[in-house]
Order: sequence, then C-alpha cells, then structure tokens
Amino acid sequence: PFAAFVGLPLEVARLAKTSCQQQGPPAAVLSGIDPRLFEDVENASSATEDQDAEDARSEEEPEDAAARDPAGEAKKAVLEDEAQEAESTEAAEAPHAETRAALMRLKKVELQQRCKENGLPINGTKDELVKRLRGEAATSSRPTRRSADSPVEAPSQIEAIKAAVASGDLQYLRDQCAGKRLDTEGSANVLAERLKLAELSAQDLKARCKDEGLKLGGKRTDLIERLVQPLAEAEEKASAAFAVGEKVQALWDARQRLWQDAQVLKYLGKARYAIVWMSDGDDSEVGPGQVRKNPAEVDAEAPFQAGEAIVAPRAAGSSLWREGVLLADRGDGAFAVAWADGTEEAAFRPDVSRAQKFVPFKQASDFEVGQQLRGTVIAVSELGAYVDIGAGRPGFVHQKRMFEGGLKIGDEVDVEVAIVIPEDDRVSLALAPRPGQQRVKGQDVSSFAGISPHEWLDGEIRHVRPSGFIVEVRSPDGVRAQGLVHMTMIRDGVVENTADEGCEGQQVKVRVERVDAEFGKLGLSMRDP
Repeated sequence: PFAAFVGLPLEVARLAKTSCQQQGPPAAVLSGIDPRLFEDVENASSATEDQDAEDARSEEEPEDAAARDPAGEAKKAVLEDEAQEAESTEAAEAPHAETRAALMRLKKVELQQRCKENGLPINGTKDELVKRLRGEAATSSRPTRRSADSPVEAPSQIEAIKAAVASGDLQYLRDQCAGKRLDTEGSANVLAERLKLAELSAQDLKARCKDEGLKLGGKRTDLIERLVQPLAEAEEKASAAFAVGEKVQALWDARQRLWQDAQVLKYLGKARYAIVWMSDGDDSEVGPGQVRKNPAEVDAEAPFQAGEAIVAPRAAGSSLWREGVLLADRGDGAFAVAWADGTEEAAFRPDVSRAQKFVPFKQASDFEVGQQLRGTVIAVSELGAYVDIGAGRPGFVHQKRMFEGGLKIGDEVDVEVAIVIPEDDRVSLALAPRPGQQRVKGQDVSSFAGISPHEWLDGEIRHVRPSGFIVEVRSPDGVRAQGLVHMTMIRDGVVENTADEGCEGQQVKVRVERVDAEFGKLGLSMRDP
C-alpha cells in the first residue's frame, strides 16, 4: 500500500524502509515518512510471496486432482459460475457504468447521440439525458414524451378532456394548454386537439406534418399549430357572425362613425368580410368591428349574439362608455369584441360588465299619443321628472301627470304618451295609473276651454323662471288659474333672459293658447296672434 501510495516500485520501498530503520525514528520523521507505513508494505510483500507460492503449487498438481477432492472441485465450479454471471451482469450494465462527472463533461449533442445508440429518448435537459444513460430515468421528475403508438393521456385525463369539451368548460382546457405553454385561443375542440398533439414527440409531430404536406421546421409548438390550423380554420368559419348574403351595416366613415347598409359577399377569416355597399354597389373589405347587425333589427331583450353592437363602461365603476361589436361567441358566456378605438378583447363578458346592446334612438315622430311605454327616471325637477324611453331626448312627466308619492332617480315606471311635438323632437308623458294610487289633482281650468285664442285677458306675473313666466289669469266668469307663458311666447324675437322681460307682480295682457282640463294646465302667450 505504501509503494502504491508514493508511486514507487516495491524494491525501492523496501530500501527506504531499511534506511529509515538504520537511521532511527528521527530520520524517518525528517524524511517525511511514517515508519508505521512500512508495516503495511511488509505485510503486502508477504502476502504477495505466499500467493506466488500457492500459484506454483497449483501448477504442479496433477490433472486428476478432482478425483482426489471431489467436494472441493464442485465448490470451485460453483464459484467459477458465479464469477462468470457477475462478469455477464457487469457487461450488460456497461452502458451505464460511466460516472456522472464523466457524462456531464460531454456536450448535449453527444449525450443525445449516446441515448439514440442505446435506444433511449433523446429529448429533455442535459441532466435528464445523463440520468437516462446511468439508468436513473425512472427517477426523473419530468416525464418523457410518448410515441405516436402509445396512449395520448391517462384514462382519467382523457375523460377529463372529453367532459370539458362536452360541457364547454373552456377554462379547464385553457389552463391545461397554458401549463404546457400552448396557445390558449380557439374553441373547445381546438384546445383539446392541442393537448393531444402535445403528448407526441418531436419526431412523431414531424412525421405527421410530413404526411399532411406541412413544413417540418420550427419548435414543437410551431409543429402543433400547423397540425391544428385546419381544424381551427374550420371552427372559425363555422362560428362566423354573418352568413353570405346577409344584410348588415358596415363602417363607412371610421372617423365620424358613420354606418351604411351593406351585404356580405364572403367570410375572409379572422372577423374580416368582403361586402358590397347597397348604396353604390361597390365591393370592399372590412375588418374586425367594422361590420355589425342592423341595430334597428336587434332584439334588445334577447341574449347577446355575435355581430351585435354594444356599449359598455370603459372600466369597472367608470361613467365613460365605449362602443364595440361582438365578434365571436366563445361558448362560456364570453365574447371576442372589437372596440371603436381599434383595440380588441378576447374574453369580454357582457353579463358582468354592464354592457348594453346598442339601439338607435327613436325620434318624437316615432311615438303616438296613448302609446304605452316603460322607462327609467333619470332626473327629477320641481316641475316633474325626465324618463328615458329610448328616444333621442328623454320624455317629460309633468308633476300634474304624476301620482301621490312622486318619483326618484332610477325608478322603473310605466308611462303613456300624452303629447307629441315633432318639430321640437319632444314627447310629454303621463304616468300610467297603479292600483291604489291617486293622481295629483290639478287646478280647474275648464272655464278657460271656450275662450278664443284672439281674446286678451288681464294677468299678473307670479313667478319668473328661466323657461318663462307663471301668470295668474282670471276667466270671464271670475275663475282664477295659473298658466305658463313660455319664453318663446313673451315677445317676438329671441329672449335670452326672462328676468329682463318682466318681474313678479307686474300686470300683463295674455291670451289662452292651450287648455289641458285633465291635468289643469294652461298655455298662455303675450305675443300677438
């Protein structure tokens, strides 16, 4: 052992031992050699000499030694068989006999070549390749890709994917794709197909691409997307918002947001359409958000559908709204949407975003006296309430047409069209009666009903308001009532400030223009007939 330790021949080690013994322990210590080490040298020497002598005796033994000692020879045969078996096992394990350090010094390409020669998978990190070569692949935390002939997923995973597709659980499929670094866009069938292809090795993916005449270059994700693309295109075409020949509205002027009637000629993919303008017959191509269903034909109460125009708050709790078009229904309550500012959103949920269908405003001429409507109170003043009825301007409910208890902002009310003024695009409303409610009683103006509009009456200004004068007037039979002289009826020309035209207590001459006996309302004028 000492000779092996210092790298010297055995004879030289013996001479060194003799020299140290003659010089005594101090000399041995000074020479840097521990004399006790020579005991191991001596023992090794004796063992070597004994082994040489025994080998010589075995050579001199006769060939019939087995006859003299059958038991010993049988034992020896067993030992030789065990040695041969050990040698065969060692030979079988030769590919994995290299140390980890030796393998880690090799390049990844060289490790992959060795794996290939030994019939092992060649994908994975360098550490995983080393583990495979050393027979440690089973302990790897990252599973290897399956071949095309092996099952795509464990049975439980297959059932989970099938259940997700059947139920339209896109979130589960998207999460699975995201975990495998795959694209998360597309229908349930497209996402499921990506997951299946992701379990194949790169060689299997390239083989399938080759069979289908697709390019073979790129990453695994590129190969998967090439194989999925035909299905994705077919799914997208089937989910197009508009059919060929359907009459729609297309964006004519993007800056002014002007829409014109058009007809769909062809679906071009990715929410793009070829259309023909109904006005001049010219063809055109429009992109996402530039074609929509005619808002006048949309059912505002029905569920949202792809192709419909919507308005929604810009952010949660925001008072600013934006306009957009629903591009495609993603099947889980979410829609792809294109906004008017040019941005797009892949998973917009109208039901949780306070979105509303865009419905064009109606004109006053679209309403008829006596028509029953339902609206929302959006403002309240001392004279009455303003109700949103879907018109360009809200309808006004005068306090004389209300019921006891009044109204407040946000109330949903049933109203009836009382007066339509097309030239001013205004609609006056009356609240529809409710069980147990009493209408607010107005003044009695029935005595003014038969007065000619050319007859002048004495009156007194009781209130000056921005909209005009409240004038108290007396009928020929002595009945007093108050009426409104609107600012446009004070004098000829434009009145900018009613306070400059009169004051409270001032005596004036007025004419009766309109009498509403039901609600006790008078319309007066100070202008000549």
